[in-house]
Amino acid sequence: MSLRIAAHSKLNLWLRVIGDRADGYHALDSLVQTIDLSDELIFTLASNGIRVDCDPPILDENIVRAAAELALAATGCSEGLHITLRKRVPIGSGMGGGSSDAAATILGVSKLLGERLPHEDMAQIAAQLGSDVPLFLKGGRIRMQGRGELLQSEPFRSESYVVLAPPIRSDTAAVYAAFDRLPNAARELASAPELGANDLAHAAQSIYPDLVKYERTIGRCGGVYAGMTGSGSAFFAAFEDEVTAARAAERLKRRHPESRVYTCRSTAQGFEELGRSA
Repeated sequence: MSLRIAAHSKLNLWLRVIGDRADGYHALDSLVQTIDLSDELIFTLASNGIRVDCDPPILDENIVRAAAELALAATGCSEGLHITLRKRVPIGSGMGGGSSDAAATILGVSKLLGERLPHEDMAQIAAQLGSDVPLFLKGGRIRMQGRGELLQSEPFRSESYVVLAPPIRSDTAAVYAAFDRLPNAARELASAPELGANDLAHAAQSIYPDLVKYERTIGRCGGVYAGMTGSGSAFFAAFEDEVTAARAAERLKRRHPESRVYTCRSTAQGFEELGRSA
């Protein structure tokens, strides 16, 4: 039995860093939307062990392996698992591709074994793996707070997005460290942040100065609002309809042929089951 799942990515429609936590992490407040730019994972039960094959090969699929180990242990299953991961979400883009893959792995193990894990158990495993992993078990439009464990669903909006992913792989830890070095004036947003606002933008640009030109481009492409997602390096613009978004995407492809440009739609879930085979 094999199972195919699309692991959606996400956009931080706005993001605030509101303080430090006792555990060393930053306290966040963000409005997040899952979108249909997705990795694909294929799960097949095996006789023993866990094998992860990535297409194209990537240096680190450890979060997927860790998710599989924890999920299999929670089910009490003694069988092994073969996972094929087809990467499409840019790595180091702030779109949560690794976290989404981990959440899809937890779901995949549960579904492959007959929905063996209740949601509470899956959420507990997800929280062990990373701050963004729990939100992909939920998906949709979400207010995310704390380290990422406090999730509240917001009314769904069917928007289209253009995503501009520069050839820059952003280092999340380095961006947060740069944020901590910024003067307070550069670290503060208004109490009610506007869509597209991101506290980490200045910090990311201090490490990767080329991000400034991509921010300017995305801000001028005609979207209702635009901004950087996560700790970078990807930017997005929101549109009310797919036709206008597609036209903007074509202009961006001509202006920045070195970058990847996607047109995406908002999703109501963090994943999609694509099919099963015997």
